[in-house]
Amino acid sequence: SLNGSGESLCRNQQFQKRQYARLCKMKCGAKGWGLKTEEFIAKGQFVTEYCGEVLDEATYLERKQSYMSRHQRHYYFMTLSSQEVIDACKKGNLGRFTNHSCDPNCETQKWLVRGDLCIGFFSLR
Repeated sequence: SLNGSGESLCRNQQFQKRQYARLCKMKCGAKGWGLKTEEFIAKGQFVTEYCGEVLDEATYLERKQSYMSRHQRHYYFMTLSSQEVIDACKKGNLGRFTNHSCDPNCETQKWLVRGDLCIGFFSLR
């Protein structure tokens, strides 16, 4: 449906249209890389999607072991569901550089988009 100005009220289109905030990666010391915004982000705003290869549990365990055996230092896994994990190592977007924080400014939310479960980062403040 549309609002009075002709814009869509369907909020999951921000995923479909990849309406991500302007972000850039930056060096974060021993932790590797992190993200920095290049624009004002309002509370509750969609920041970016966590994209990557969707793996079943068995493939995830194999991939994790492979990375460990190669002494890979950084992993980019995120649980999508009880049976699926996203591996953003090779096929991810900038969302993979989102770092853990004890005082986070974003949260993850799972959305159903065209029948597929997706993970997005949304601003907390």
